[in-house]
Amino acid sequence: MVTRQVLCPKCKTPVIAEVEQVFDTRKIPQARDLILSGQFNLMQCPACGYVGQVPLPIVYHDPDKELLLVYVPPELGLNRDQQEQAVGPLLQRIMRELPAEQRKAYLLQPQYMLSLRTLQERILEAEGITKEMLEAQEKRMTLLRHLLNATQEGRREMLQKEADLVDETFWELLTYLQSAAQATGDRVSLQRLKDIEAAVKEVTPFGQRLKEEEERARRIQEFLQSLPRNITPQDFVQRLLQWPHLDQEHLRLLAVMFPAVLEYPILQALQEVKETGSVEMQAKAREVHAWLVQTLERVQEAQKRLLTDTVQTIEAALEAEEGSVRQSHLEKLATVVAMTPELFHQALGLVHRKYQGHPQRLAQLDALVRQLERLLFSPEELLLRDLLETQDEAMWRAMVKKRPEALTSHLLNLLSQYLASVPEHQREPLERLFQFLAQEVMRRQIQEQKGKKTGYQTLSKGQQPVSRLLRPDEEKGKPAEESPGPQLILPT
Repeated sequence: MVTRQVLCPKCKTPVIAEVEQVFDTRKIPQARDLILSGQFNLMQCPACGYVGQVPLPIVYHDPDKELLLVYVPPELGLNRDQQEQAVGPLLQRIMRELPAEQRKAYLLQPQYMLSLRTLQERILEAEGITKEMLEAQEKRMTLLRHLLNATQEGRREMLQKEADLVDETFWELLTYLQSAAQATGDRVSLQRLKDIEAAVKEVTPFGQRLKEEEERARRIQEFLQSLPRNITPQDFVQRLLQWPHLDQEHLRLLAVMFPAVLEYPILQALQEVKETGSVEMQAKAREVHAWLVQTLERVQEAQKRLLTDTVQTIEAALEAEEGSVRQSHLEKLATVVAMTPELFHQALGLVHRKYQGHPQRLAQLDALVRQLERLLFSPEELLLRDLLETQDEAMWRAMVKKRPEALTSHLLNLLSQYLASVPEHQREPLERLFQFLAQEVMRRQIQEQKGKKTGYQTLSKGQQPVSRLLRPDEEKGKPAEESPGPQLILPT
């Protein structure tokens, strides 16, 4: 990003804003999401409070899908020749940064988009999202806009009339808008969105189902909170069987909120009640035990399918050539890593063992894991992980020399938050590392005559920096050998 001074379109006050004009998915992993959400090149005027986009020509580049898209905001009033002059340096920058073997014919024919909407549609079209799907989404957004400006009674009428549009997708949009309003401090919009949420739960079938699910979750939470500490499985089962809300719907949600209910000690305690309890308790225990066993079997079967699917995806990614197919496999694997890291490690281990004795294939597997690291985490997070594994300043210097792009203020922010979360007696080496990095970041900023910042999310208080996934051939608690092996950074 670069820092620019722009004029507020509302009151003409000079405003300093951080902007980006080249959204290259190779360089900015979140480029697609930034464009689709419209949350890029935003400015906020300190004088009048105006919040909006800085009108600048932008270029979107996705080499995997061979997309090179140009958008010049119409409010700039540029004719076609002026537009080409404005975006020419941006296109040259993309071409210059690409390796020679990746320079293809599509780079010579950039597609000019007439609006931000058409730019977003073109990106989605390349991912197989149809116009009909976009139109359905637009209907939901239109309904939300109307609901925001409606009276309480008007909202109820609209929601009853358009109940078919109120589904999981609508609810996700509503939740997202609430988060955005809260982040910007827009209390008026936030209250209106909360009113819409209440109306949805009151008058729509989807909302009523959601309300019932929330009520079940509340009851389960109260039940779990009522349990004494260190309760035995036998006592837990007795309390569960006497719970007045015991039915399959509550048990289904209980298995999600309290997975221990599917583990052997509780199942064994239920078996004991089936054999020795009163007639009434035996009947309840049989029913609950049978349902939990069925649920456990479904969970195990689903995990088995996911493991098989993940192994196949890893192997398909190894076979795929560079391009959209390989990127699709990587994105699928990134989702598995984020949701079930242990299962991904298990799949990685299976593939690693399969290719023992095939050095070339193992090297490809290592490269695949490194690509996943870059997809999941920022350069700062990756560098900080490596820096924290040693206290040798010579090693630190070697690491930062290899990855100067990670020397940003965001790196210092990550380390300072981690530093605040560790005990006092462990801080000395971390403070030394912070001083070292502060000097290196300042040196780099002086060299470039400007600082750079990244848009990655910072660590919350008490959160650890990203950790390393054990190599398939590495035992837990045993240090890894120096030889390279699959190492994946995972969120703790």
